[in-house]
Amino acid sequence: IMFHELEEMLCEITGFDVELGQAVAEKLGVELRLQPIEWDSKVLELNAGNIDMIWNGLSITDERLLQMSFSDPYLNNRQIVLVQNDMTISEVSDLVGLKVGVQIDSSGQSVLQDNAVYATIGEMVQFNSFNDALLDLDSGRIDAIVIDEIMARYVVSQNTYSVVVTDVSLGDDVYGVGFRLEDTVLRDRIDAILDELYDEGIVSQISIKWFGEDVFLD
Repeated sequence: IMFHELEEMLCEITGFDVELGQAVAEKLGVELRLQPIEWDSKVLELNAGNIDMIWNGLSITDERLLQMSFSDPYLNNRQIVLVQNDMTISEVSDLVGLKVGVQIDSSGQSVLQDNAVYATIGEMVQFNSFNDALLDLDSGRIDAIVIDEIMARYVVSQNTYSVVVTDVSLGDDVYGVGFRLEDTVLRDRIDAILDELYDEGIVSQISIKWFGEDVFLD
């Protein structure tokens, strides 16, 4: 996400994070520019100034804390397994021998590689985007995806793919907004605005719209 004064707002990209970012931009008195990026180049894009923040289901990890500054956590999340709707798995060990998709440089990839089951899966297949992974899962070219639960449940709610969310989790984490390490003033301003939006009930309205309940961390 990039903030620009006098920039036309791009509205074709939607979602919880987008609407929350738009509400923050209004409070800042700027317009919002949404900039798609290659996920594995996110730190480079941020440090090069091509974007001002990363606000798209970004899990806070120890490794990323060395590369960027984070807002306060705003959503709880899990890394879960998504499969075709005719497959049933009930535990992590059920991934043995399967082709498992991940987004490159995602938290899902990290937790899968850190899990003991990684040595027993058939193959880990890396994708530039979850959309690409979902297409391969839907067509049967892979057997499962390790993905953020929040994103997975949204995907399933859209009924675009014949996939289901399992209760198999490879780890818990939290979402935050990522900034350049030196941009602490902007980070603190965004945190303050998010607190204001929470107190005004706006965050709750956005959360209920997208998730059916208020999942924002106060």
